[in-house]
Amino acid sequence: HVTQVNFLSKEKCASLEKILWNFDRPQFTDNSEQINKAYDIYYPACNKYPSTQATWKPDRYAFLHFNYTSIAIDYYNIKDYKKAAYYYDKAISEYEKTSTTPPNIGYVYAQAGVLHYQLGELQKAEEYLLKCPDQFTYVIETLGDIYFETGKFEKALFYYQKSVLLLKDELNRIENGSYLWSNERTTEILKEYQIKLIKYTSRIDAIHQSGIY
Repeated sequence: HVTQVNFLSKEKCASLEKILWNFDRPQFTDNSEQINKAYDIYYPACNKYPSTQATWKPDRYAFLHFNYTSIAIDYYNIKDYKKAAYYYDKAISEYEKTSTTPPNIGYVYAQAGVLHYQLGELQKAEEYLLKCPDQFTYVIETLGDIYFETGKFEKALFYYQKSVLLLKDELNRIENGSYLWSNERTTEILKEYQIKLIKYTSRIDAIHQSGIY
């Protein structure tokens, strides 16, 4: 078996790599078993062929992370948020075993955190959002909501003030034509951001008026 593995062709290695990267994966399909098998063959025999898919070197756990992330997105797109959150949890679990950093990890932590917040699982939501390396506006906003709803008003105040600054900056960009959106889309986003701005400034005022901070 070892001898056969050592002589895998470049074409066979490309086929195995296709499995690892989840190409042609049917929706909602967990390919983890196939990925493990492909990895066991691919890495001993095919490392001599440079990967066409990445400039970084993923390990087994990174490939499994991508697999579970893809399934989570499938379920998110059909609004099955419980299953989406479940597979994001599995994706994060694999990421925490890997020796490399998948380029999408900020998105995964952010999406998982917001989903758990929407499901009422505030502790897990906070944990993921604090680990998110990218300071997305909606991450900052959601952390503010978590702390406000759990009575941690000093932290809520910090994140709401940060959210207001980010929203005002975005509103200025939109009004100055920085984004090439349709008029309908621009109007929709402006309305959404203005509603958020009113919400956060109201909560900031409420915290100040309470005399706590």
